[in-house]
Amino acid sequence: MSSILVWNSAGNSENVPPFPESIDHWEAGQPFDETCLAIMQKVENTLALDIARMDVRAMDRNFVLDVEYKDGNHDIVRATNLRHEHNSLGSEMNRRLWREVDLLRWLKTTTTIPLPTIHHVIVPDDPDVSPVIVIMEKLPGSIGLNALGLAPHSAKERLMRDLADVQVQLYRLALPPRIGTAEWHDGKMDVIPMSGLRTAPKVFHTLEEYVSYLLDDQQYYLEKQADATTRTLGTALLTRIKAELPALYASLARSPQVHRRCVLMHDDPTPMNFLMDATSGRLTGVVDWEYQSVLPAVLAVGYPFCIRYDGARGPEYPPPSSSQGLKQHWCVSPEDAETLRTVYSEHVRAKDRECWEALVEGERFRQLVEWLQENGPYPAMEHWMDTVFPRH
Repeated sequence: MSSILVWNSAGNSENVPPFPESIDHWEAGQPFDETCLAIMQKVENTLALDIARMDVRAMDRNFVLDVEYKDGNHDIVRATNLRHEHNSLGSEMNRRLWREVDLLRWLKTTTTIPLPTIHHVIVPDDPDVSPVIVIMEKLPGSIGLNALGLAPHSAKERLMRDLADVQVQLYRLALPPRIGTAEWHDGKMDVIPMSGLRTAPKVFHTLEEYVSYLLDDQQYYLEKQADATTRTLGTALLTRIKAELPALYASLARSPQVHRRCVLMHDDPTPMNFLMDATSGRLTGVVDWEYQSVLPAVLAVGYPFCIRYDGARGPEYPPPSSSQGLKQHWCVSPEDAETLRTVYSEHVRAKDRECWEALVEGERFRQLVEWLQENGPYPAMEHWMDTVFPRH
């Protein structure tokens, strides 16, 4: 694949290089990164199989290796990268990977979401200095980011229905009524303080408590800013948000069992983390569950990232800090995004009316919280506030 089709902030299509499925390649007998070689040696010893070749898919917080054995079979190997500059505490990074393992195993028994099967976990003797190594199934399909733009419209619609099925299944799972990150102890799910792309110092028991924390965290961020204009504008926006919250909370009162029930959310639902059949649009995998949260449905149920032109993801706003470079381009055109939103919404409604209510009625609340989770840009946030919550 020499190029993929994306759309820029002006709504025009562009051909750009695809997201790389390999950033480095190794063949048996060649020299390579010592840590990768040590990981592959442990995999070979554990499975009594020889690795013929390997492609590195990622080498940041985690190593993600696509290994091919001499018999032609493939696996994905994930291992914590304890050399990464942000992985200062090996045991905590290993714990995060263990959470992903436990979550995948649990979801495989409670849902039909296409997820990789965990084949084996190699446990380190000392988790502070050695990585957890996870050997898992390699799922079929193309990276969504690479396949979606060029897919026929019928395939895009099929993908939306499959993603809607995933959302409904996550909505229906029975979870503890607390806000944080899911973790397992002795085979039982618990909720711990948020640990991942979003962090928090404690577990929250209500939506109001969580939103209050986000407001306080924003205020703390503003107080550290040297620029007086930024502090003034940001503080004024927080005041406006607080004034809007009573009406937003009241709008949820009609169906608290719908909006406030806790739902599992994939925290990094970008089109790089799902796989699809490029011709039919069938969803073949949802991967990279390292980051996940348990949140009230009003925040956890949403439209797929790949078709969003709304809120902080709108093309009129600069990329938020959490966008990882994805904000500049969209996988579908603005026109297709509108029709695909309808396909997604209608399929959710047909499958689960309450999940659909959380999707539709919670949209403004979700967008507001999304802005709170970003540290600016405050002029863009003010523009959004003026559009969605006009000044009285």
